[in-house]
Amino acid sequence: MTALAALAFLASACTVDSNCHGFCGSAVFNFLAAPETALPVFATSVNGQSVSDMLFLPLAQIGDDLGYIADVGFEPRLARSWTFEDSVTIVFALDRRATWQDGEPVTAHDVVFTFDLYRDPVVNSDERNDISRITAVTARDDATVAFTFSHAYREQFFDATYHMPIHPVHLLDTIPRAALRSHPFTRSPIGSGPYRLVRWDAGGTIELIADTAFFLGAPGINRIVVQVVPDLNTTIAQLLAEETDFTDFLGPPQFVERIDAAPSVRPLPFPSKTYMFATFNFRDPNSPANPHPLFANASVREALSLAVDRVTLAQAVMGEFGRVPFGPVSPANPLWDYDVPPIPYDTARARRLLADDGWSDADGDGVLDKGGYRLSFELIVPSSSGLRQQLATMMQNQLRGIGAEMRVEVIEFNAWQLQSEAGRFDATFNAWAEDASPAPSMTGSWSTQGVQNWGRYSSARFDSLITAAGRHRDDDAARIAWTEALRHIQQDWPAIWMLAPIQVGAVHTRIENATVRPDSWGANVWEWQISSDRMLPRDSVGVR
Repeated sequence: MTALAALAFLASACTVDSNCHGFCGSAVFNFLAAPETALPVFATSVNGQSVSDMLFLPLAQIGDDLGYIADVGFEPRLARSWTFEDSVTIVFALDRRATWQDGEPVTAHDVVFTFDLYRDPVVNSDERNDISRITAVTARDDATVAFTFSHAYREQFFDATYHMPIHPVHLLDTIPRAALRSHPFTRSPIGSGPYRLVRWDAGGTIELIADTAFFLGAPGINRIVVQVVPDLNTTIAQLLAEETDFTDFLGPPQFVERIDAAPSVRPLPFPSKTYMFATFNFRDPNSPANPHPLFANASVREALSLAVDRVTLAQAVMGEFGRVPFGPVSPANPLWDYDVPPIPYDTARARRLLADDGWSDADGDGVLDKGGYRLSFELIVPSSSGLRQQLATMMQNQLRGIGAEMRVEVIEFNAWQLQSEAGRFDATFNAWAEDASPAPSMTGSWSTQGVQNWGRYSSARFDSLITAAGRHRDDDAARIAWTEALRHIQQDWPAIWMLAPIQVGAVHTRIENATVRPDSWGANVWEWQISSDRMLPRDSVGVR
């Protein structure tokens, strides 16, 4: 849906609001990929989480710095207050003003239901492992709920609030759990948040309208249209033409420079929780019971990693905003500054590793071979990410230098995700948005049982290290444990850690108070406002 079409829809559906005072206007947001759902229990992508964050609230909201220790920096949402009753019990008092958008009150029974929903293996939420240390959630009365934990640790409050936005029991308890993921409610939900979802068309465009009865105060923007525009050039053109108001990703430095030079729009940099990496499949994609013929070999994985000049590539695609990770962490992660060495670019060592392992170019075709196998594999890349496609082509050229052939296959995003989740690949180019806390991210993506461990990496030692790191209550002890865990996975070479960019979005200068939380652009949108003296034609529409 184009911006003009979106405006036509809004104009036909709404009445004119000629008296705008701090609550007005319509904004159009552009994103590369569509949210997969609007229901938090199934949201895995940044866009999915962000849209659901506009519709559903947690008990308390994490601060913009994503601090996850105790309750420092958290702000009340559905809970007005909380008490640490003892070392393993947190009691929340709900805000009695909070209601669902159908008028029903939010109660402690919704909280109990939500916990049961997230931990249900039939539902199979990606957050299920992250709440495993919560042993019980109990309603003491309609407005009081207690969380009980298996043991005391630093992230108890975080686990009770961040992972589980509250879901409505009166609307979901009659839906079979096995049918919930595909139920219409996931695309037309009734939440408790500042916005209502009023339309989601087949092309991915979502329309949200402000809930003027929102108990924490009316949102500053009346109406938001979220549209999917996979091409960055189109998004840049629409930003410059004032046809769209916000995007969370500008991509290459030349796009940032164009926005920086424009009078009506400004760059919006923020710490990113995303890191990009090419995952090796440890299992044979054609016979998953067997090890991968190439990547079960640690020498091959190490050689391929050493043969990529990631610093040069990061600067080529992101300029001053490019960073190179030493492992599965982003610059916004507190582990980024831990004592873990960078991975060197060392083609001489890469060639020596392969030669010592018996690889040679026996037939002179430029590709090494050994025991009937060529050092040749396919990297699948989602079509929605021009940045990953660009990096993949550069990697392909560099790997030729050590006798490795990497074929790049660009696949439509949804097909790429399904293929990656099923393990039907040699290597896949991922971009993970980390959890605010290291423990859930590492467990979900890199532990043996991690639901997002698409490459089937498995190390009992690494599993034990991250489990121990997550249990520590002392900061120094946790730092030592995390450092050891990161050094361990680095030397297992389960992926080529490629890029951890500082993210740069863009926002129209007429939008005031625009801040982006690194893990969710939607978390703070209700506090944004359109300047009343910077109105555009689409802002003449008001609430139905």
